[in-house]
Amino acid sequence: MIDSAISRRYDRLDQQGKNYKLLITKKNREHFKNVPAGIYVVQNYTVTDSVAIPLKSSGFIMNSPNCGWTPGGGNYERGYSALQVPKLITQLYVMKTNLVHIVCDINGYNYDLWCPCKPEELEFKYGVIRFP
Repeated sequence: MIDSAISRRYDRLDQQGKNYKLLITKKNREHFKNVPAGIYVVQNYTVTDSVAIPLKSSGFIMNSPNCGWTPGGGNYERGYSALQVPKLITQLYVMKTNLVHIVCDINGYNYDLWCPCKPEELEFKYGVIRFP
Protein backbone atom coordinates (compact mmCIF):
# COMPACT_ATOMS: atom_id res chain seq x y z
CA MET A 1 0.00 0.00 0.00
CA ILE A 2 1.25 3.49 -0.86
CA ASP A 3 0.32 6.58 1.17
CA SER A 4 1.29 10.21 0.77
CA ALA A 5 1.40 12.97 3.35
CA ILE A 6 2.46 16.57 3.91
CA SER A 7 4.29 17.73 7.01
CA ARG A 8 3.89 21.43 7.79
CA ARG A 9 6.20 21.57 10.79
CA TYR A 10 9.86 21.16 11.63
CA ASP A 11 11.90 19.79 14.53
CA ARG A 12 15.11 21.77 14.14
CA LEU A 13 16.30 25.04 12.64
CA ASP A 14 20.11 25.03 12.66
CA GLN A 15 22.32 27.87 11.46
CA GLN A 16 25.16 26.54 9.32
CA GLY A 17 28.34 28.53 9.87
CA LYS A 18 28.59 32.24 10.54
CA ASN A 19 26.95 35.22 8.89
CA TYR A 20 28.54 36.09 5.56
CA LYS A 21 28.23 38.58 2.71
CA LEU A 22 26.33 37.51 -0.40
CA LEU A 23 26.26 39.35 -3.71
CA ILE A 24 22.74 39.32 -5.10
CA THR A 25 22.75 40.22 -8.77
CA LYS A 26 20.10 41.06 -11.33
CA LYS A 27 20.41 37.46 -12.57
CA ASN A 28 19.81 35.67 -9.23
CA ARG A 29 17.63 38.16 -7.34
CA GLU A 30 14.42 36.35 -8.34
CA HIS A 31 15.47 33.58 -5.92
CA PHE A 32 15.85 36.14 -3.12
CA LYS A 33 12.41 37.80 -3.06
CA ASN A 34 13.52 40.29 -5.72
CA VAL A 35 15.53 42.44 -3.31
CA PRO A 36 17.58 45.10 -5.11
CA ALA A 37 20.92 43.89 -6.48
CA GLY A 38 23.65 44.47 -3.91
CA ILE A 39 25.64 42.95 -1.07
CA TYR A 40 23.72 41.45 1.86
CA VAL A 41 24.58 39.88 5.21
CA VAL A 42 22.97 36.43 5.22
CA GLN A 43 22.74 33.24 7.27
CA ASN A 44 22.36 29.68 5.95
CA TYR A 45 20.00 27.36 7.82
CA THR A 46 19.23 23.66 7.61
CA VAL A 47 15.68 22.78 8.60
CA THR A 48 14.95 19.23 9.77
CA ASP A 49 11.64 17.44 10.16
CA SER A 50 11.32 13.86 11.42
CA VAL A 51 8.16 11.81 11.06
CA ALA A 52 7.50 8.31 12.39
CA ILE A 53 6.66 5.67 9.81
CA PRO A 54 5.93 1.95 10.34
CA LEU A 55 8.90 -0.39 10.70
CA LYS A 56 7.85 -2.44 7.65
CA SER A 57 7.72 0.50 5.26
CA SER A 58 9.88 2.77 3.18
CA GLY A 59 9.59 6.53 2.82
CA PHE A 60 10.22 8.32 -0.45
CA ILE A 61 10.70 11.92 -1.55
CA MET A 62 7.87 13.61 -3.43
CA ASN A 63 7.90 16.89 -5.36
CA SER A 64 7.77 19.62 -2.71
CA PRO A 65 7.48 23.07 -4.33
CA ASN A 66 6.83 24.69 -0.92
CA CYS A 67 10.01 23.34 0.60
CA GLY A 68 13.34 25.10 0.92
CA TRP A 69 16.29 24.50 -1.40
CA THR A 70 17.54 20.95 -1.89
CA PRO A 71 20.71 20.28 0.15
CA GLY A 72 23.62 19.86 -2.23
CA GLY A 73 21.43 20.86 -5.16
CA GLY A 74 22.21 23.56 -7.66
CA ASN A 75 20.24 26.23 -9.42
CA TYR A 76 18.04 27.01 -6.40
CA GLU A 77 16.04 23.80 -6.82
CA ARG A 78 13.19 23.41 -4.31
CA GLY A 79 13.07 20.14 -2.40
CA TYR A 80 14.71 18.18 0.39
CA SER A 81 16.97 15.24 1.16
CA ALA A 82 15.86 12.34 3.35
CA LEU A 83 17.02 9.26 5.19
CA GLN A 84 15.41 6.55 7.27
CA VAL A 85 16.53 5.87 10.83
CA PRO A 86 15.36 2.50 12.24
CA LYS A 87 14.11 2.46 15.83
CA LEU A 88 12.91 -0.40 18.01
CA ILE A 89 9.21 -0.52 16.98
CA THR A 90 9.08 2.18 14.32
CA GLN A 91 11.45 4.23 12.21
CA LEU A 92 12.00 7.90 11.55
CA TYR A 93 11.88 9.44 8.10
CA VAL A 94 14.22 12.45 8.49
CA MET A 95 13.83 15.24 5.92
CA LYS A 96 16.21 18.22 5.51
CA THR A 97 16.01 21.38 3.43
CA ASN A 98 17.97 24.64 3.24
CA LEU A 99 16.91 28.24 3.78
CA VAL A 100 18.76 31.55 3.55
CA HIS A 101 17.97 34.36 5.97
CA ILE A 102 18.75 37.83 4.60
CA VAL A 103 19.59 39.82 7.73
CA CYS A 104 20.49 43.23 6.30
CA ASP A 105 22.22 44.95 3.42
CA ILE A 106 25.83 46.11 3.56
CA ASN A 107 24.66 49.55 4.81
CA GLY A 108 22.88 47.98 7.78
CA TYR A 109 19.30 48.34 6.50
CA ASN A 110 17.34 45.50 8.15
CA TYR A 111 15.59 43.07 5.78
CA ASP A 112 14.80 39.98 7.89
CA LEU A 113 13.73 37.97 4.81
CA TRP A 114 13.69 34.18 4.51
CA CYS A 115 14.36 32.61 1.13
CA PRO A 116 12.82 30.79 -0.57
CA CYS A 117 10.23 30.87 2.24
CA LYS A 118 9.87 31.27 6.01
CA PRO A 119 10.46 28.17 8.16
CA GLU A 120 6.82 28.14 9.26
CA GLU A 121 5.67 28.07 5.60
CA LEU A 122 7.59 24.87 4.73
CA GLU A 123 5.76 21.83 3.41
CA PHE A 124 7.52 18.47 3.19
CA LYS A 125 5.59 16.16 0.84
CA TYR A 126 6.55 12.52 1.22
CA GLY A 127 5.27 9.07 0.46
CA VAL A 128 5.28 5.80 2.39
CA ILE A 129 5.24 2.32 0.89
CA ARG A 130 3.94 -0.21 3.42
CA PHE A 131 5.17 -3.77 3.08
CA PRO A 132 3.14 -6.81 4.25
